[in-house]
Amino acid sequence: MYIEKLIKYPFPEWANVFTDVNKLIVEPYCICYQYNVTQNGYGPYGFLTDIAQKIISLTFNELCFFDSTINSLKKCKNINKDGIYFYGENNENEKIMSEVYNYNHIMLKNKLREKKGLPLISLPSNPVLLDLYEDNLYRYEKVNELIKHGCGFIISDFYMPESGKTLIVFKPELWDEIVLLFEKEKVLFVELDSFNLLKAW
Repeated sequence: MYIEKLIKYPFPEWANVFTDVNKLIVEPYCICYQYNVTQNGYGPYGFLTDIAQKIISLTFNELCFFDSTINSLKKCKNINKDGIYFYGENNENEKIMSEVYNYNHIMLKNKLREKKGLPLISLPSNPVLLDLYEDNLYRYEKVNELIKHGCGFIISDFYMPESGKTLIVFKPELWDEIVLLFEKEKVLFVELDSFNLLKAW
């Protein structure tokens, strides 16, 4: 009989995601999903089944993706792209989103004013999400700011041949909340001590 697994494991230090993972104020961990798993523990990875989609939609409601190419937050229903996502009805999330919106709005106004020869409006202090990356890595200082603010956020990444679509989580209690919420579903909750214990697919 095939089974489905939600798997938690420590963030692997070889994963080139942050400018300095050791300077993060919270130790991140990873969550991935495996389905059609055989008795030997082999099966494809990805949040693709009905149960997996249910876990995503109920755990990470009010989901927004930060599009760094245009410095904009977009509402979404699923985690399809690699990047940073904000979730939950959270005042701090709203503040972060407002910062980005207001900053972009003034930038756009200034472009129009410049064309008309009008004086420019003073820009507010840079949003936390501005300059989030350095050499395509998440700046640990920016991630720490989001953690300190109490934002609900995750980072989506992709690893092969193990783990597939992977969620990097910064909220220690989130795993237990997921287990409690979905304990009646036909899914196994597995905690591994290392990425190396995952089986390749």
